[in-house]
Amino acid sequence: MVPGTDCVVPDVHNDIAIPNVFSPNGDGINDIFSVSFGSDLQVTAMEGSIFDRWGNLVFNSQSIPFTWDGYFAGEILMPGVFVYTVTINYLDDGRERVRLFSGDVTLMR
Repeated sequence: MVPGTDCVVPDVHNDIAIPNVFSPNGDGINDIFSVSFGSDLQVTAMEGSIFDRWGNLVFNSQSIPFTWDGYFAGEILMPGVFVYTVTINYLDDGRERVRLFSGDVTLMR
């Protein structure tokens, strides 16, 4: 690095999008809660869980990308706020990194 120059390190986490609301009503718009990421982010593993307001696990998956359709045990869930945790493993300059995201998502009908 040349003295006096700025070093800009890209924030790979800006390439990860997690919505805060979805509406699985079959209209084809925002029907699925999905964690998405840019094509330049090399994700090697992903695991996510969805919990109801009492802390009960209603969904868990290790699929890439993590998606949830708003169902629990084959039944449509009522509108409400759910808590999620998503762990994403990705490569950064050839090294494996792990990042945990958590928050809430509102399910609307």
